[in-house]
Amino acid sequence: MKTSTKVIIDNYAGGFVVFVLKNLFRIFNFRKSQNNGPLKTIVVCKFLGMGSIVQSTPLLQTLKKQFPDCRIIYLSSIANKNFIGQISLIDESIIINDQSLFSTIISTLSCIRLLLSKRIDLFIDLEVYSNFSKIFTIVSNARLKFGLTKDGAKAQNIYTSTFQLHTDRPVSESYLEMCKAFNSQKIIHELYSFAVDTIKLKFLLKNLEISGDYIVVNPNASDLRIERRWPQENFSELINKIVYAYPENKIVLIGSSAESNYVNNILAGINPSLQKSIINTAGRLSIDELIALISGTKLMITNDTGPMHLSFAMKCRTLALFGPASPLQFGNHKNATSVYKKVSCSPCVHDHIKPPCGGDNICMKGIGVEEVFEEVVNCIEVKGQGAKVIL
Repeated sequence: MKTSTKVIIDNYAGGFVVFVLKNLFRIFNFRKSQNNGPLKTIVVCKFLGMGSIVQSTPLLQTLKKQFPDCRIIYLSSIANKNFIGQISLIDESIIINDQSLFSTIISTLSCIRLLLSKRIDLFIDLEVYSNFSKIFTIVSNARLKFGLTKDGAKAQNIYTSTFQLHTDRPVSESYLEMCKAFNSQKIIHELYSFAVDTIKLKFLLKNLEISGDYIVVNPNASDLRIERRWPQENFSELINKIVYAYPENKIVLIGSSAESNYVNNILAGINPSLQKSIINTAGRLSIDELIALISGTKLMITNDTGPMHLSFAMKCRTLALFGPASPLQFGNHKNATSVYKKVSCSPCVHDHIKPPCGGDNICMKGIGVEEVFEEVVNCIEVKGQGAKVIL
């Protein structure tokens, strides 16, 4: 299902189901919350956004540090199944197959039955506006239920504790606020470091015919907010400039199978005489191959989307282009340079279901090719740069 369809179903059907379940559990007085005893089973729920899952890893690491014997279960959608398998902190995953309405209903019932079979001590809902995640929060029957709220929005008496989602600080820090409820002595702020098989990386680079330095370019963004894309003609022009200036570097385009046509259009806009320096991997890489590829890059140039967060986690030099979301919330990392045009309606991702621009993403269109290329030069030639935001 498209994200827009999920949102419509969530708003109407999801809201009704939440209302019914909330009152049923209140009337029948199911397991009351008790704020005592060690946490043995923790469920973390995040359905949308691979990047948000990456940003939740400091929370996971801190929970493991605080409760070393706890079992962490991650509840997510099928799009994230293989990626979650790359995070060793997670002991078990529960996956919703949301590819169609029918599969969503069937897998939801199955997952609810599975949740009820476990004695959950803590359920952490990392969604903000989702009724779907609230359904699982309620039926988890956990003794502690943590959720996020924004601008003091009502939590519908679902959670035992709510925590503010701040848009002016890294999202991982908002997640970590939950650990204060346990007086955690050791807060881990670093993103999880993904394991990379160096032999697999060498084999991958050999297959891609890469023998020297390379720059990974990610021109994509999921339909969670497609307006995060920088115009494709800008990417084509930027790549032309990079290849002319740094011919010793290969340019590696990435993307999913669904994004391959979009990436092909960018490739078609590149000077034919330079195409031998371009490698298009869209639709060709598994998640572990993508992680390995990013780990070895000289520079990652990307929109604000999942692979950007992987680059942050791998501590790679990253040039990130922001518009609908704020780099203060998602791009404030040690090795990152974020280019951001602050317009009146930005950031809009967490304030509007539909973008106020109606798809005319002036926040991204306002970022010029020359200014991005200037930052590419800085990233490649200036050593030891820390995090910075270019407004």
